[in-house]
Amino acid sequence: MNKEIMKMIKETDDSELRKLLLSLVEALTGENDISKRIEMLLDSAIAFYDSDRAYIIEGDPELITGVNTHERCAPGVENQQDTLKDMPTEVYLHWLGVFRRFEEIAIPDMETIKECRPKEYRYFNDSDVHSIIVVPFSKRISQGFVGVDNPKKHMMDTIPLRVLSYAVVLELNELKLTKEKNALMQVSQYPDMFVRVHLLGRLQVTARGGTIYQEQFTVQGQALLTIMLLNPRKTFSPGDLSDVISQDKDADNLSSVVSNAIYRLRSLLDIIGLKELIVFDRGSYSLNQCFQIETDVERFLKFYFAMKKADDPDDKLEKCHDALRLYESPLPETLCSGLRWVIECADMNAKFLAVVQEAVNLHLERNDFGNAHEIAKHAMKIDPQEPE
Repeated sequence: MNKEIMKMIKETDDSELRKLLLSLVEALTGENDISKRIEMLLDSAIAFYDSDRAYIIEGDPELITGVNTHERCAPGVENQQDTLKDMPTEVYLHWLGVFRRFEEIAIPDMETIKECRPKEYRYFNDSDVHSIIVVPFSKRISQGFVGVDNPKKHMMDTIPLRVLSYAVVLELNELKLTKEKNALMQVSQYPDMFVRVHLLGRLQVTARGGTIYQEQFTVQGQALLTIMLLNPRKTFSPGDLSDVISQDKDADNLSSVVSNAIYRLRSLLDIIGLKELIVFDRGSYSLNQCFQIETDVERFLKFYFAMKKADDPDDKLEKCHDALRLYESPLPETLCSGLRWVIECADMNAKFLAVVQEAVNLHLERNDFGNAHEIAKHAMKIDPQEPE
């Protein structure tokens, strides 16, 4: 890649293009951190086009969504990564059609599409985007497009951005492969299609390909994966999942919000070979039943229901302690504020408190005040609003 860029530098008479190409070489050779190299590439695009921002939108044709994964802004320009991340399906499909014809998009004035593509116009106009240049990229495990908003120079010149996109896709591939390599350092001896998940307290997903930890998930990703794992045989509509991750029922494109969050979640799971853990079929989402999934919540519920059925006091107490050992921490209620999520957390806490009450009573019947006190103290740490 560097040889090709150096050849272009020697052949061009355009000083601004030469400066752009030199900055690409600097980004690709002078920085070890992949994420910083991507930032430097986007900064180069901003400088060349004198644009407000430059960004990378990665696509998922299966989910029919584009996700703004990287963005850089000129000084004083507001970041739009969160605002523009949920690209409407109609806009994404239109762009996808253009790119499949090996074409680029250059719109020097958004007013020219106001009548013919009103949803696309509104999507950008609401975020103060009045002109745009976008080019596609596709190589191995990464595909999508690179764009600049509100360019003030070279407003119809897509070639420099196309050259930059070649560098971007190489960096994205390396970034993903590096994440996979780091995950493989945690590789387990689990069989194929087996997944073990820790939900109580801290999210942790382990499979044959390695382990993903809570801090690697987005807040929405944690909530979506957890709600699906708590209901492993349920099929979720986009409306069901929007209840989990959003309280704004009047927001436009709720389906896009959900598909965006699912895309990010599946991309993360793909690091350890679990992209197919969540399937999309006929407009709905569900867990792939081909996987054998084991969660600490499932084991807790197993002991909880065994405790409820047990007649022998010793057997009942044993099941109580088995359950309590698993429930050292609750599902994190602060993870998301959706009503459905709050209900799930409250239901699990109610079952935990039922186990606590049963265990305390059984110990008190035996005059075992020490263990009764320890169990109650543990319960108050988890739910201080239930002093009894």
